[in-house]
Amino acid sequence: MKQWENKIIKYRFLLLFSIAYLFVYLINLTLLPIFNDESIYLDWGWSHTHMPGHLYDSLLDAKQPLMIWIFGFFENFFQDPLYAGRFASVLIGLITAIGVYILAKKLFNNHVAIIASIIYSIVPIFVFYNRQALLEAGIACIGIWSCVALIDVIRNPSTKNSIVLGTLLGIGFLIKSSSLLFIVSASLVIGFYIFKLRKTELVKSYFISLATFFCVDILLFINPVFWQTFSSNSRYSFTLAELFTFPFSTWFTNLFGFFEVGFVFLTPFIFLTSIIGIAMMIKHRIKNRYIFLAYFLGALLLEIFSGKTQSQRYLVSFLPFLIIPASFIFVQLWKGNFAKKSLVIVSFFLPLIISGMLILNPKEYIVQLSNISRYSDVGYVYGQTSGYGINEAMNYIKERSSPSQPSLIVFGFNIGNPESAVDVYANKSVNLFPLHIDSKLFQGLESYKCMTSKYPMFFVTRNDQRVGLDNYFSLEKSFPNPDKTYSVRIYTLKKNCVGNALSLSELYQPSINKILEMKSGY
Repeated sequence: MKQWENKIIKYRFLLLFSIAYLFVYLINLTLLPIFNDESIYLDWGWSHTHMPGHLYDSLLDAKQPLMIWIFGFFENFFQDPLYAGRFASVLIGLITAIGVYILAKKLFNNHVAIIASIIYSIVPIFVFYNRQALLEAGIACIGIWSCVALIDVIRNPSTKNSIVLGTLLGIGFLIKSSSLLFIVSASLVIGFYIFKLRKTELVKSYFISLATFFCVDILLFINPVFWQTFSSNSRYSFTLAELFTFPFSTWFTNLFGFFEVGFVFLTPFIFLTSIIGIAMMIKHRIKNRYIFLAYFLGALLLEIFSGKTQSQRYLVSFLPFLIIPASFIFVQLWKGNFAKKSLVIVSFFLPLIISGMLILNPKEYIVQLSNISRYSDVGYVYGQTSGYGINEAMNYIKERSSPSQPSLIVFGFNIGNPESAVDVYANKSVNLFPLHIDSKLFQGLESYKCMTSKYPMFFVTRNDQRVGLDNYFSLEKSFPNPDKTYSVRIYTLKKNCVGNALSLSELYQPSINKILEMKSGY
């Protein structure tokens, strides 16, 4: 008992911090509707973990599956899949914050570590992405903890430390391909210590880490789909051949984008202080500074030079390290006069207020920042990628569905909003049966005057996109986006069917039976 009391006393800050972090981050967690990519990942997460033979479906779109499996796992515990996915990201964000504390303590002291973890938890860009069911929270977490492991390997190149580093980097690659930037950066840092500083004992450690990395990802590497689709990452990043064309204009755009995103979304005081902090780390000969700076600045430069475009979402996984040098400066300023203390208070106050707006009114946060920066992604609140109208559509359908018989929700073969969202929400309801529909599925369609179904049927569409079935469905209800330029619509079968009719309930009966069997096992 005494031993546990001592541990609680020793780690009391982290314990209290974790409780406060979860309390704040779980407020209004689903106030911002489901984003396009969230609906895809959550839909995949459900099918990956509940439907046999679908474990690696995300590889068809060149997306590694680990984070998607995590989303699917948490969907077992919450009725709302969006809450489940975002809850998982909040937990991962907490692990990142603890990693920031550990890393800052390793570099400086406990005071800097406390400030760093607090700042990380209130900076708007991290608050936003650690509350989204996306992959970025996972990559940021791997970035911080792999730096801790890298320092341990270089300072103490033991087998255990090497395995930990390889495991973390392997987990990162199981989440997203952008983690390759951390792998390359870590390799360059270790290579420098081997060849420049003659620390030859790191050769063994590097190969142990490399072997561990491949062991962690072996099931990925033996999957032929991974290799068939991996090259499609060139949609987002330059290939080696393209890099040798020296796309200077893109590089400059990405570099300026980094400064704009850092200045606006980290908030000005924290971003500028972090730049000063990096210089001070070098000047004051902070221990392990070169490992820390080379690792993160290397990964950041790789992101800037490899990306075809720049965005806050691409950068967010590579920005948490800036919090640590900024915290070092804040601690030094707090030791100064009243003016310096006031600067620290303002530096904390601004992100706290902005993050408060984000939590209480995320739409307003995004819209207002779009007036300041082109990197504010209004796709979260406007247009097809936003989730406005989806919850309203699902509630409308549920209110008009019978609990004693199936209600069919049909939608096109698109992925994203609203199709993927409707699919995953319907899978969580016992009486809602999600099914795909398209005119190409029906041979001789032109010979049918109308369609019928013995079950209630709701056709959910993007605007009026009825996939060639305009003659058979009529508009029931429309749920417009806040900008009024887009809407999620519900269509139902046209009534008073006269003439040759196609029975959709008969055609879909095998699929209905299969879904019924799966739902009985949930």
